[in-house]
Amino acid sequence: MNSPVRVFGLGKMGIAVVHALKKLGYTNIHTYDITTLIDKEIDDITQHTCDGGFNYSEAVSKDTVGVLSCMPYHQNLPLAKACIDKGVPYTDLGGRVDVSKAINDYAKEKNATAVTDLGLAPGLVNLEVMHEVLQAKTFGMTPTVANMSCGGIPDTNVDNILNYQCTWSMDGLVNEYVDNCQALIDGNIQEVMSLTNDFRLDFDKIHFESSRTSGGAAHTLEWMQKQGVLNSEYQTIRNPGHFNVVRTILGDNKDADLLESIFQKCGYTSKDMVVWSSNVFTKEGYKKLTLSGIRHNSVFTAMQQCTAFPFVAAADVVFKSGNNSRGYDVILDNYDKFQSNLNDIGFKPQAVK
Repeated sequence: MNSPVRVFGLGKMGIAVVHALKKLGYTNIHTYDITTLIDKEIDDITQHTCDGGFNYSEAVSKDTVGVLSCMPYHQNLPLAKACIDKGVPYTDLGGRVDVSKAINDYAKEKNATAVTDLGLAPGLVNLEVMHEVLQAKTFGMTPTVANMSCGGIPDTNVDNILNYQCTWSMDGLVNEYVDNCQALIDGNIQEVMSLTNDFRLDFDKIHFESSRTSGGAAHTLEWMQKQGVLNSEYQTIRNPGHFNVVRTILGDNKDADLLESIFQKCGYTSKDMVVWSSNVFTKEGYKKLTLSGIRHNSVFTAMQQCTAFPFVAAADVVFKSGNNSRGYDVILDNYDKFQSNLNDIGFKPQAVK
């Protein structure tokens, strides 16, 4: 692959994205960040430094295979527009519903390829449950419930009030807990309060809980509605007891500053585990509830693996689709290739029991 692929943002996710691209055979990778975070020169990688005033259109040449944005969501729209204007396929990790909508609307207006929200949730978790819905319909069944949930949790014993340590961006975490979210209820998409409708996940000796949080459903609910699904929502998974404590801390006024200060005192951990679940019921009585997980290793955290690796696996499908792709359909239509890419990258989740 001699034409360049470009990665914007070289933090923890960006570095894992570069690793995954190399696993899929990309040999002309250009990275962009405010500093060169890869310590030494590595074959196939050209590093560029930039700042907040960088002109994205100067970097995105028309021969670019595709662009992957690992930047904060507020940087995505100008980069996406530069790609769309030049006809270069654009992908990102998402992070804000309004930003993703603006990008997808602009791509539709220009009849260009742009697929947003390709990380963990939204991303991998959504695609898995959507695939399960399509599989059920293939066998003549009518899916009525399709729920998705995931969470990054410490892979060690934690002794603090929240039974938790942060495994990723604290800003994004607090927003998920405080902001209202959407759910598909009895066929209608409704705005609902976060931290409601708790669900218990019990698998032999493994016990988790989940609760509604914002952001993870992305544009999945509209898709589910079109498929005839009546009830669908996204929830975050945590250790038992976590959400009751969080609700007490937030109080009626949703004191986000207080919650963030307590999260900060609980600290971060790189010894993490990511677990995710899909839950599909059909009118005919078929039920499928799965719980999968990945643990940290000596190179990457579980959150890096579960965010960056599916991102690259999906982006590769988008770049090679050869049409003006928007939304998850291009990946669902090529789901076997998506799964094959994950395997080639070395993404091997295990069933949690």
